[in-house]
Amino acid sequence: MVERGLASNSRAAYRRDLRRYAAFLAERGELNPAEIGEATVQDYVRHLSALRDDDGRPVLASSSIARAVD
Repeated sequence: MVERGLASNSRAAYRRDLRRYAAFLAERGELNPAEIGEATVQDYVRHLSALRDDDGRPVLASSSIARAVD
């Protein structure tokens, strides 16, 4: 199990990443992992980069975006 050596905050972050990615794919109707290509991943990175809070600040740091697609 990969999660065994990770801190609880890291595990929680990876769970959030996976939920966010699954929601993104479902919204696009992309349900077959074998059919997800580089263009979808690039769209996802753009989507994450575009997320803003109520004050217009980015929701995710570039390191969080990198972790989400690593």
